[in-house]
Amino acid sequence: MRKNKLTIPRDFTFNKDAIISYWENLNPFQGLKINQGEISDILRKKNPNNPFYNSLDRKFATLKFYGLVHFEEGKLQFNPHFDNYVDALKKDEGVINSFLNILKESRFQYFKKSETNFFEIVITFLLDKTILYLDQIDVITYLQHFDNINDIDLLIHKIKENRSLNFNEKVEMMEAFYMTYDLGDIATPLHDARYLFTYLEANGFYTVKNSLQSKKYFQKDGTTRRLEDRRLYLSEELLNLVHGYDYEAIADEVDYNTEIEAGYYDNDSIEIIKLIDQSEETVKSISRRYKTDKKLRNTALKIASHNCELATFKGEKHTTFLSRNNDKDYAEVHHLVPMHAQEDDTFIKDSKLISLDQIPNLIVLCPTCHRKIHYGQDQDVKLDLELLFEGRKESLRKHDLNIDMGQLLSFYKISL
Repeated sequence: MRKNKLTIPRDFTFNKDAIISYWENLNPFQGLKINQGEISDILRKKNPNNPFYNSLDRKFATLKFYGLVHFEEGKLQFNPHFDNYVDALKKDEGVINSFLNILKESRFQYFKKSETNFFEIVITFLLDKTILYLDQIDVITYLQHFDNINDIDLLIHKIKENRSLNFNEKVEMMEAFYMTYDLGDIATPLHDARYLFTYLEANGFYTVKNSLQSKKYFQKDGTTRRLEDRRLYLSEELLNLVHGYDYEAIADEVDYNTEIEAGYYDNDSIEIIKLIDQSEETVKSISRRYKTDKKLRNTALKIASHNCELATFKGEKHTTFLSRNNDKDYAEVHHLVPMHAQEDDTFIKDSKLISLDQIPNLIVLCPTCHRKIHYGQDQDVKLDLELLFEGRKESLRKHDLNIDMGQLLSFYKISL
């Protein structure tokens, strides 16, 4: 017998004015034993020209899905965080935090006899620092059908495992999943997932990137739908909320370390202290960060002979593989003082910012050590940072990057 598929309500996309209006107009019905059809009729007549109340009965499905309201013993009940969410929307402050609380309280029944809170699963993924994005296939395949797996650790493992697959392989995996669990055609969840992503993006959860890869699906009625390789990276505000600090997102790190740029700087150039105007060179991508100079990256790699500096400090040899860009051992460049600290009061000289994108602050690491710095256990990261800082503190000071070990650890939110 076919399993029930999670259908995401898609009658409309909420916006700020709609949420506030529903809060104000549904309030008088809170706690009353009245069905949603009756409420819809009353409010449609009261607001004949307001599109928010056109077919409100159908829109209730979306209100319930995202946990804003629910019916208990026939009575309309509000999410306990609904008022805080509305206040945040009105002030345009703390919206993500209040919205996150809304989702945690969602009582929508995703499958028959299911107690699963779909959004709690998503939030659990966000708490795992090694999952910085979800893609459409993750949601369609696993998140929508958690009850078929019922193991959060296995779910996280599958998502991480699938990061090594290309788009076509992921599509094949998704189709096999639907066949295994007798879930039917994937066209409807493909469409539903787009509505989910649109809503979460509108609430500040994600920055959407599309690799432009896609696959066309034919439906029984002859019409077609398209699956796109849509990747949803966590927004800067949500990164800060969930992880407690901003750091260079993996997408930015990949771009920084793999983008081809020719040339190096000579010794005289890298000895000059680089000053920049506050926010002048700021760009917004996955996370808010200052522009970085790829020629400086090349120069740092050349100085270190493409060797992992942590390996050198430890008397080890960290072997990687030959880079397709330069036939050298592949290595990555990491900013010892993270770029998110650029506007810290510590790095100011003559009303200018002392750039963190300077050779003394660029550390060459093998991919494993680089990931460890970002995602390793605090006590292990602390030991590596101490080694790196000891080797660079004099050259940092020569470029007026005057910090101590305690300050450096604070930028990584390590207090050990």
